Amino acid sequence: MSAARHVAILGLLTARALVCALPPALSLAIAEGLGRAWWAVDARRRARARANLAAALGDAVTARERARLERAAFAAMLRVPIEVAWFGRLLASVRQLDVRTHREGDWDGFLADVHAGRGGLLLGGHFGSWEVGGHAVRLHGVPLIVVARPLDDARLDALATHHRGGRGGVVGHRGRARHLVGALRRNDWVGVLLDQNAGQAGVFVPFFGMPASTYGAPLRAAQQAGRPVWFGSARRLPGTLRFALRLDRVDVGSPDADRATLERALAQVNAYLERAVREAPGQYNWLHRRWKTRPPGEAADVRLPRYDHHAKG
Repeated sequence: MSAARHVAILGLLTARALVCALPPALSLAIAEGLGRAWWAVDARRRARARANLAAALGDAVTARERARLERAAFAAMLRVPIEVAWFGRLLASVRQLDVRTHREGDWDGFLADVHAGRGGLLLGGHFGSWEVGGHAVRLHGVPLIVVARPLDDARLDALATHHRGGRGGVVGHRGRARHLVGALRRNDWVGVLLDQNAGQAGVFVPFFGMPASTYGAPLRAAQQAGRPVWFGSARRLPGTLRFALRLDRVDVGSPDADRATLERALAQVNAYLERAVREAPGQYNWLHRRWKTRPPGEAADVRLPRYDHHAKG
């Protein structure tokens, strides 16, 4: 782990320790200040965010606006665990949740699928406060198990696991396909953030007009099990700890649907995420090398971001 990353984590843990002793607005201001400091010292991720923003948004934003969005993206990543720290006090019940959120999309359809008792797949991306989104559906009685890679820092990983329902509520990447199928068969709901580069084994579907390697196995497992698939997002709203929670159904076809149907469903997922990101681009994780893996035989595209291919992440 880089020195810059260590500085960000230590600062974040310090800020988190103060969260419950400080007003929420001040806690979030500290997180944003730490994010700006992280942006200033982490040249590698700063360059990565700059390349991603230029490729995705192009001339739709000015160079000055892209620089602002870079800083916002770093701060947004550090806001997530600070917001999680408030689950037990300000987001501890459906009533408290309703005060600080409003629903968008098809919540009635989603809750109808939940009450049908057959389980399903809830997809999302590293946008807004995705942990608040998972917490919200748990408060509504959804038996949600999340698929998540362990965090690099053991202290942060332990905190994240606790707030995601403990060890029983988290499945690591190792053996995730087997655990995912088992959870669906038990009529659980499985949450997966689907916007990480999936390598050559992924399915290439558009994201901001450029093919992006996307994990197809979770969606295919739900498709074959005949389980519903939904996409969710939690966009931050102006003010302190306020969110728009959106849910949209993904059309996965029948259990025996062909690969083309799977590709259309994955493209729909990416389109839902892109819509959310375009609405609030400063709330997306532009630090990840989303377009790192390219389709075999792809023609050169000057839009594609150029990354440091010797770097991890």
